[in-house]
Amino acid sequence: MPKTPTEIGTYGDISYTAITKGGETVGYRARTRFRDEDGELRLVERTGQSKSKAKSQLVVALKQRVAEGGAPTDGSVTRNTTMNKLADLYLEECKLDEGISPQQLHHIQREINVSKLKDRRVKATPTKIKTTMGGLRMFEVTTARIELHLRPILAAGNKAKAEKHKQILKAMLDIAVRHGALKQNPVQALKPIRYKAGRPKALGREETHRLRAQLRLYATGAAIPEAGIPQFVKGPRRSPLLAVATDLWMATGARCCEVLALRRCDVDRSLTPWRVTIDATIAYVPGIGTQGGYFRQEHTKTGEDGKRVIVLPPFAIRTLQEAMGADAWVDHDETLLFPCRTGGVWSTANFFRAWRAACGTTFAWVTPKSFRKTVATVLENEHDETTAGKQLGHLQPGGKRKSVTRKHYIEHDPLVPDSSATLEEFYAGTGAI
Repeated sequence: MPKTPTEIGTYGDISYTAITKGGETVGYRARTRFRDEDGELRLVERTGQSKSKAKSQLVVALKQRVAEGGAPTDGSVTRNTTMNKLADLYLEECKLDEGISPQQLHHIQREINVSKLKDRRVKATPTKIKTTMGGLRMFEVTTARIELHLRPILAAGNKAKAEKHKQILKAMLDIAVRHGALKQNPVQALKPIRYKAGRPKALGREETHRLRAQLRLYATGAAIPEAGIPQFVKGPRRSPLLAVATDLWMATGARCCEVLALRRCDVDRSLTPWRVTIDATIAYVPGIGTQGGYFRQEHTKTGEDGKRVIVLPPFAIRTLQEAMGADAWVDHDETLLFPCRTGGVWSTANFFRAWRAACGTTFAWVTPKSFRKTVATVLENEHDETTAGKQLGHLQPGGKRKSVTRKHYIEHDPLVPDSSATLEEFYAGTGAI
């Protein structure tokens, strides 16, 4: 009969060899073959002054080996693996995952590793996963310790950061579960992080009119005392593009980064009325692009499903014609509609800085996202939620995922319903061009 193979995680017979010195026996070496998790038999040995002591040392080593799941290798995770090493393994997995974009990988790295950039705005001891949990070994990572890590983040009111750390820790510790270093993921026992749902606040017609007038007055360099904006004296010139971007936000309901990514060739002037294609966004990844990490990403936040073609209302067409000289554009011109001063990508950091300065105290609560809420509210009131969801580029109203058939087999029509008349009627009384 063939010999029964040694099962994984067990060992065979123990043999002993005398250790001699000068012809005298000074100890014994106990050895056996242990079958590791990869199926390989490996020799394990320990020594002692007697056979019993050598065997005791060997048995302790074998028990430890069983607990660790076999012989540790570069790619394995055992109960003694530290969180620092687990984090590095997780980041390597993320780099190989085609579903994780470069900017998503950057955000994950930013929450795990301490930034090496010298920035006075960064805390001396930032709350990163490696700084607070890096030295813990797998058997020391408990739900209570994870709560201790998240508690100061929540106390600071940063629920979004706490939720991000929770997601990263769960993904990291899932690796430990897959390798057998943990029986279950301790993140699963954490209490959910609850958010107080805020009520969407849209701009009214009168507010929109006053904001548009303020943005155009701001671009001239004049003082706006009621908004706390002084007269322009020196420094970079105030950009007139803020008012133009406002019109396009109201005309499309697109995200701020999607509008900043628009090019002249994205505006189809061959049709009546004109149409604009939303199929890109501005993203940030250190080391990419020529604008300090900002670049034009060739897809929207929701990937190819976010691509849409929007019919422009007459007020947006007039803005492009009179403020941007659209009638003189040439076909296939890839010039950005909203470039920075050097002609490259306008970084969102600089754009929002200019936007806050133009809004002043009067409209300090208004952000580019406010216009998405305004468009969604107007379209939902006049049409339905489906029309509003398509205009904003959502996969499906209510946040529900499409069925497998619709997602993988039905061809997506990027042309959204024509809502230009509704937006033109709303915008007619706001002083549009």
